[in-house]
Amino acid sequence: MEESFREKTDSIREVFLYLKRFQGKSFVIKIDHPLTEAPVFPSLIRDLAELRNLGINILIVAGARERIDEVLTRYNIENTMQGAVRISSPDAMPFIKMAAFDVANRIMTVLTANEIRAVIGNWVRARTLGVVGGVDFMNTGKVERILTEQLEELINDGVVPIFPCIGWSSSGEPYNVSSNELASLLARSVNADKLFFVTKRHLECPSRMTVDEVDAFMKGAEGKDHELIDLLTNARETCSRGVKRVHIVDGNLDGVILQEVFSNLGVGTMVYANQYEQIRKVRLEEIPVVLRIMEPWVQAGHLLRRTHSELLGEAESIYVYEVDGSLHGAVRFHPFNARQAEIAGLAVDERYVELGIGRELVQFLMENARANGYRELFVLTTQAFDWFRQLGFRQADILSLPEQKRQSYDPERSSRIMLLTL
Repeated sequence: MEESFREKTDSIREVFLYLKRFQGKSFVIKIDHPLTEAPVFPSLIRDLAELRNLGINILIVAGARERIDEVLTRYNIENTMQGAVRISSPDAMPFIKMAAFDVANRIMTVLTANEIRAVIGNWVRARTLGVVGGVDFMNTGKVERILTEQLEELINDGVVPIFPCIGWSSSGEPYNVSSNELASLLARSVNADKLFFVTKRHLECPSRMTVDEVDAFMKGAEGKDHELIDLLTNARETCSRGVKRVHIVDGNLDGVILQEVFSNLGVGTMVYANQYEQIRKVRLEEIPVVLRIMEPWVQAGHLLRRTHSELLGEAESIYVYEVDGSLHGAVRFHPFNARQAEIAGLAVDERYVELGIGRELVQFLMENARANGYRELFVLTTQAFDWFRQLGFRQADILSLPEQKRQSYDPERSSRIMLLTL
């Protein structure tokens, strides 16, 4: 009962943290067409409406690939693909536009039902792909720029702009553009805090990836899933150009956007270029959070209980693991002499123990100690000796400890001494 109560309280605190951070920020949301016909669609749009009501700017890109296929087939219009790219003939363009605006209108209709003002506009400037490798792509285009000056007033007025996958040349020629590419450039153009690709199906990839990890993952996935590769390519480009986070989520999961926004773990795949995870020294005002993270481990007998005053006095030696402004782990680093130092008080938020946070904290201290000339690290543990062995520690006796630590060693606790030679 007490544990469940604490988890609920922590979840509420996490929501408050994110609400404060995201107010006034912009999210770009690209929605696949099949989701507009899914049972979960009204709930998805209602969640976006609530985010708008909470002060988060929402911009929506309407993906229409499947709807365009349907319309071209219905009217017996030639539908030719070159790889994953549609060749858009002048004869096909009126039907492509009809399909693209139909999807955008579906989104606007449900937003209106949720009392959110929305507008579909022609803020996208594009040019033709031209002839590539002997293939004339005709009215298939590439996004050149977004008319952000026209968007700013709408966004400040609380209106949700909706973008069909159509761009126009400066002379008014329409082009069919990639909605993924459009969403990527839009997110960069409005300095969005997040870009969401809300997909029509679950895509198999890691929950978190840096830009470099995306490259490595795509090498192993070449030729397997063209849709996923296109999404990851645009995600990588988006992050490389300054957007903090790109999220790829399965739109069939009810509440998926809220889960991804208001939880550090999330439920989709997040691509990031900046430092999502950060190990740093604790701030004094964060000591209560460190005590809260330690408490379950104290109750389980892994750690000794410490007071707020004791940790305040040791703040210079405490390192914390921060994820998007929220602390998920803590550890203390105690030098005893120029040669030896102790790792103590390692604790990880119980909700995130499977993410390897403890390992990263210890490895950080190992590298830091090595760089500063320490020759040995030691830790006293009652239950985690196997875990420390995996990191290269070996069991030692009390004589291996510095004199000061030998005097404070508690024989009744019978902690094992684990030693690492750097």
